Amino acid sequence: VIVMGFLAFFYEMPFKKNFETPHDKYIEQNFVKGILVPDLILNNHILKFYSGTNMSAYSKESLLQGVVHDPNVMGVDEIAPLNISFKLIGDRLYIYSVFKDFDNENVIGTIDSNSYMLKSSNFFNFKSDDRRLEVYDNKNDVVFSIQFEEPNLIRFKGYVVGKTACLVSTDNNLEVFYKSSPNYRMEARSAIDKIPRIFP
Repeated sequence: VIVMGFLAFFYEMPFKKNFETPHDKYIEQNFVKGILVPDLILNNHILKFYSGTNMSAYSKESLLQGVVHDPNVMGVDEIAPLNISFKLIGDRLYIYSVFKDFDNENVIGTIDSNSYMLKSSNFFNFKSDDRRLEVYDNKNDVVFSIQFEEPNLIRFKGYVVGKTACLVSTDNNLEVFYKSSPNYRMEARSAIDKIPRIFP
């Protein structure tokens, strides 16, 4: 009995993998876990969101209701909409968003509020764990990254293409590039290339 129990435990994961349905595999590959923020739950911190050097803050109560991180929060009216919102469920912060590719402005993928999965036929790649999420475009540049830092800080990096401009957020900078500029594509692409990765 002990031997059989050991064998059942030892083979449990491979057995499950062998009998996964295509739907199960899709869920496993595309499910985006929320960002783990236990200190916010235990200590009722204000959660600070940094985009470059720009900071905004939300209470636990507002995050439980759900908040929209719009361009006015960043002081940028020309990027509309950002299509980024957050909601606290349990001890995890979930992100709902739409990601667009810089070159053609096609939607790369969406994280919706019903399934918490990144979904799109144009979607290329993403990585995530309990504290980080990073989404890449067709050039393997960072479109969106978010990282939790103790005790109560969320850092956002990436780019957002709006109707008249593109916003690029790096570690220490938040820049807006206007489409009306003759050097728009070159300058914005140069800034996008400098967005640092949070995953190796």
